[in-house]
Amino acid sequence: MIGNNRKTSNKVEKKSYLCAMIKEKNDIQLSDYTNLLTDKENVSLEEYLETYKSRITQESELLFVCDFLYPLFGEKNIKYVVPQYPFIDSEGRARRIDFGVLYDGKKVALEVNGETYHAEGIIPNENFDDNLNRQNEILNASWFLLRFSYSQLQSPQWRKKVANDLFSLLRKRIPELIIRNSY
Repeated sequence: MIGNNRKTSNKVEKKSYLCAMIKEKNDIQLSDYTNLLTDKENVSLEEYLETYKSRITQESELLFVCDFLYPLFGEKNIKYVVPQYPFIDSEGRARRIDFGVLYDGKKVALEVNGETYHAEGIIPNENFDDNLNRQNEILNASWFLLRFSYSQLQSPQWRKKVANDLFSLLRKRIPELIIRNSY
């Protein structure tokens, strides 16, 4: 019995060591994804898109920034919206949130989902299940989350609802970031 406990103890120690190594490795990789605009007073839409062009790669994300986020945050506060914001899930894996809004300890996650990467029946079941797990991980890490589909961002019947939902959540969670004349 004692030998068995020692084996278990060694496995736990080894697992803890491996988790620490993975976290350290992820921290190094994730450092590339910090907010690149923190020190800016004002950020134009063009500057925001140029700065984050390697992170905003989907047409749906570009539409979301141009038609929804920038009008809501404006040149003064768009800097708090970080595309492809990294986080470590409960299993130590590096993950990303499409747009992380962080301000004064408050966290809002914004996801734009297209069928290419998120639709059940179009992507393999394993990927679909992992997407759902990632959403749960975001919520379990104390983020407030809103998800929108690309078709909602494009559709005249949904665009107002998207804008209102986005405005409502941000007004409740981080009202100081919303420009006064938005929506």
